[in-house]
Amino acid sequence: MIFLLLLLSLPIITILFFQAKNHKHATNLQPPGPPGLPFIGNLHQFDGQSPHTYLRRLSNKHGPVMSLKLGFRPVVVISSADAVKEIMKSHDAVFSSRPLLVSLQRLTYNCLDVAFSPYNDVWREMRKISTIHLFSAKQVQSSLPIFEDEVRKMMAKIARDASSSSVVNLSETMMSLSSNSICRVAFGKTYGDEGYGKNRFFDLLHEMQSILGGLLCGGLLALVSMD
Repeated sequence: MIFLLLLLSLPIITILFFQAKNHKHATNLQPPGPPGLPFIGNLHQFDGQSPHTYLRRLSNKHGPVMSLKLGFRPVVVISSADAVKEIMKSHDAVFSSRPLLVSLQRLTYNCLDVAFSPYNDVWREMRKISTIHLFSAKQVQSSLPIFEDEVRKMMAKIARDASSSSVVNLSETMMSLSSNSICRVAFGKTYGDEGYGKNRFFDLLHEMQSILGGLLCGGLLALVSMD
């Protein structure tokens, strides 16, 4: 019985040993920060309701550059304008890449889009094409009448509902405005009318929100799988 317990606890002891060893080795390479627990790091301390207040308290204690550990994911928090300038301007190429998270790979076809693709030659070429052909000032101005028309329709609908003393669901109204504007710009049609198209599009939006909500879990799973 004792031998069986030792055999079952051996993997846990091994993981804790290597984690403590790696943590000790990396201590001198990381900024200061609050101590965490094995496996979960600082997740139990993080204030999800007021993260800005929590991070401000930590920066007052540990300095403008500090480190946290959210599960297996190490995080560096910057709260100094000078440090942000060093990262975003002086050493931007070093910090320009993005982590390959499971949820993002599912959402963006293995991170083939501009927003979440790793920093490489392909990303630079996609950014160049997007800047010239999609996000230029001329292209944005050409889409302005669409946005104005959708806002005008939204205001008219709110006015009709107000005149009939109907309750206006602002969340659904703003979602409809965003969806119709994006679809008209990207696909040349709107999903404002009732029907399968609108329902299918809203289903996709809700599914995307669920996937984005799993960014942290996806990161943890990716790191666990790599280990």
